[in-house]
Amino acid sequence: MTHSKFTFSQVKELLQAQTSNFNKKNSDIIYGSRLNYQLSNPDIFGAAWFDLPMETRHEIWHALYFFTNEEQL
Repeated sequence: MTHSKFTFSQVKELLQAQTSNFNKKNSDIIYGSRLNYQLSNPDIFGAAWFDLPMETRHEIWHALYFFTNEEQL
């Protein structure tokens, strides 16, 4: 997910579920993963972020979230 938010209409299009019934309006905003959005930025990891193993992505998240010393990062 490379966007921080989507309209529900965009989600339906991605799922190819245009004719299905949902309890959301097409204009409703669906928020994605801010972490994926930010770390997949071309200035950081770019699309390669999604190619990293889940364990590696978790370790990176853990370091960014919990480390208090910038030198350790």
